Amino acid sequence: MRDRDHRRYRELLGAYALGQLDEPESSELRRHLEDCAECRAEEAGLRAVVAALPAGPVSEPSPMEAEPSPGLEDRILGATDAGEDRRRARRGFAAAGLAAAAVLVVTLAVAVFADLPLDTGEPGLGDVEEISFSVAPEDGAVDGAVVAHTWGTEVILEMEGLEDGELYTVAVEPGDGEPVSAGTFIGDADLPVECVLNGAVLREDARAVSVTDSDGDVVLFSDLEPRSAEELARGG
Repeated sequence: MRDRDHRRYRELLGAYALGQLDEPESSELRRHLEDCAECRAEEAGLRAVVAALPAGPVSEPSPMEAEPSPGLEDRILGATDAGEDRRRARRGFAAAGLAAAAVLVVTLAVAVFADLPLDTGEPGLGDVEEISFSVAPEDGAVDGAVVAHTWGTEVILEMEGLEDGELYTVAVEPGDGEPVSAGTFIGDADLPVECVLNGAVLREDARAVSVTDSDGDVVLFSDLEPRSAEELARGG
C-alpha cells in the first residue's frame, strides 16, 4: 500500500468514529480496516474515547476550558494539498457541535490517559509488533509484523523477490508443539506481495514465524521475542 493512501485512510478515522463519514468513503474505509491492523487499533482507540462523550448535545466550551492550540487543524490535516484532500478532511469539522465534540475528545483523552500506568514500551494486545528475519531471500526484501489478539496471532508480511507462481505457507510456531498454519499465498516475481494472515497460537505461546515453499524449504524465518500474557495486557 502506498504511504499516501494509508495517510488518507488515517485522516478519515476521526470522522468515521464519530459517524460523520459519508458513503462511499465509509465503505472504502471499512474494507481498508479489514486488512490494516494498525488502523484497526487506532480506530478502536478513537471509538473508546467517543463512547465516553455525553449522549446529549455538546455545549460550546467556556473560555476557562481547554481550547485547541493555534494551527491544530493544519497539523491534523498532515500538510495535505489545499485541494480535494483538504476539503475532505474539513467535512469532519463542518458542524459546530462536532467542533465542540473534538475539543471534548481531546480533554477526555488527557484526563483518561493521565490516570493510566506509564507505557511499558512493549507491544500489547492489538499493537503492531515489528519483527526481523534471520532467513530471507537474498535478492528480495521483506518487512513483517505480528499483532497479539485474544484469539491468536496475526501475521503481516510485505515481500518482494519471491518465485513467481510458487505456493508458500505461513506458520506460527509455538514453543512446545508443531507449527500452526496461518494460511497460504502465491508468489509474484514482479510485484510486492502483501499478506495479512492469522494463526491460532496465542502471542505468549508463539516463538517464531516461518514461511515455507511447496517443497517444505524455509524461505523466511523470524524468532519472536518472548511475551507473557501479563506484559501483553499492560503493554501498548
